[in-house]
Amino acid sequence: MTLNKKTILITGGAGTIGSAVAKLAHKEGAKILIWDKDVTPIRDLASKEKWSASQVDVCSEQAVVEAFNLLVTSGRLPDIVVNAAGIFTHLRPLEALALADFEEVIHTNVAGTFLCCREAIRHCGNNLVLINISSSLSQKPIPMAAAYAASKAAIDSLTRSIAIEYGAKGLRAVAINPGPVEGRMLTQGLTEIAQAIGAPNEAIMEKIIEGLPTGKIVTADEVAALAIFLAGRSAHSINGQTINLDGGFAV
Repeated sequence: MTLNKKTILITGGAGTIGSAVAKLAHKEGAKILIWDKDVTPIRDLASKEKWSASQVDVCSEQAVVEAFNLLVTSGRLPDIVVNAAGIFTHLRPLEALALADFEEVIHTNVAGTFLCCREAIRHCGNNLVLINISSSLSQKPIPMAAAYAASKAAIDSLTRSIAIEYGAKGLRAVAINPGPVEGRMLTQGLTEIAQAIGAPNEAIMEKIIEGLPTGKIVTADEVAALAIFLAGRSAHSINGQTINLDGGFAV
């Protein structure tokens, strides 16, 4: 088991990607810590598998600081942090995008990742591995998703900055840049885009698939498999990279 005796913290752990990471990390021997604004979708599984599932809003500095302090007190600090919390919303033409909506996407996706990275760096030691879930839209944006693409580009840059600043101490930071991932977030996003342009969801999905050289959207299990590999010893020289997992979309 590649993560035996390791502890992994997954933010957004009740979501499609986060829960897939949790399940695979559990199989690989890790102790699982889940944070989410709403842990309801994973509460039963967490209870069955004896995972720790805590309601934490990563957009709140106070909440993140207090949650890390609790981990310090309980002696359950993570060796690996997977930042999977985020939103894919406010998808509309830029001219129709309110500043408040733009700021919500940036704050949720970027500030949430920043706060968890910062507190992990402060408390978790030099062998920490940070895995930030970004998006291939950071490199190849699509219409209607300016705020989301900008937020993910910022996560890519934050990841590189952390790698440069702390790599010599043994800490690693890597970003995974998935293409469209099958699940609730993608479905909701497609609905927003469809409503904004007056087209059916199916037409939007067909257009997305046309842009993928493989003709297939990404599964959460694929993202989880890459995250677990990056967290393990075999990836000890991979640092500061943004790794596309998108069927060739951003080529």
